[in-house]
Amino acid sequence: MKKKQKQSILMSLLMLLITAVALTTASYAWFSVNEAVTLSNLDIQVEAAEGIQVSTDAQTWRAAITVADILDPGPNYPGHTNQIPSQLKPVSTIGSQSLGNFEFFEGTLIEDATTTLTTTESPAEAAGDVGSYMAFDLFIRSATTEDIYLASPTALTYAPLDGEDSVGLELATRVAFFNRGTQSDNDPAGARALAGGTSSTQVIWEPNALENTPTAIIDGATAGTKEPYYGVKAAGTGLELENFDTQSTHFELVTTITPDTDASPFDTTNPDNIIFTVTPGITKVRVYIWIEGQDVDCSNDISLGVGTVAATIRFIKL
Repeated sequence: MKKKQKQSILMSLLMLLITAVALTTASYAWFSVNEAVTLSNLDIQVEAAEGIQVSTDAQTWRAAITVADILDPGPNYPGHTNQIPSQLKPVSTIGSQSLGNFEFFEGTLIEDATTTLTTTESPAEAAGDVGSYMAFDLFIRSATTEDIYLASPTALTYAPLDGEDSVGLELATRVAFFNRGTQSDNDPAGARALAGGTSSTQVIWEPNALENTPTAIIDGATAGTKEPYYGVKAAGTGLELENFDTQSTHFELVTTITPDTDASPFDTTNPDNIIFTVTPGITKVRVYIWIEGQDVDCSNDISLGVGTVAATIRFIKL
């Protein structure tokens, strides 16, 4: 039976040091020059509380998990595809799956008489310092069925060096949780092999959905309003950025869940806010963190400056 009192089960603290290059101003999404954001000094810590255990290999259960554990889960998980790149580029996804993982698309912006986008599917996810976005497997062991929510102080912020104002890198960032299924008999090998999951078992979360950059406001975004975006779902050439809704072969309207801001406390009385559900056994969850190229805030403005991005994710059960 579920406990009525909130319990903290999981907290991960990701500290990213971001170095970006100065680019010319663009009015559309995506960086107009296909530059990457350089990343260093990444620290990830995952902590578990009573009733829940966490692991990066479904076999070695810990009270805390670090980025070293994610990049090297150990000999029990030789086929893992946990990637933490040292460089990030804008990518886009609607959460569609290919070979069991999200399909991400990279984009090149071409600014001429009609601003267009050329998109290509990202390379397959692989272990190590590769790729354009973060992706890793997290295993959760529970003896009971539990709905998992986000709780305060979950947030994603940007703190530039030298006391300057944030340029808004955090405003175009997304986090996704993809429940791949549960191994009810607690068999580690079976849990690692889990490859299920559909759009009904995934959540795409925008931590700062209610905030926008000044450029986005000028371009038509409404302050304090969650802006919908057309995520890329297929590669294409010469895609006009002013006509997303007429290009359904390549774009699809994506909605984000609530809570969609880092305000606290989060509304854990709303069932729409469930991130995923664990059932008795070992549940496998794929976690993604990326800069969404189709976000209205993803312009050259946010590629300026040097600073620290801090993402804190705390899960609770009721």
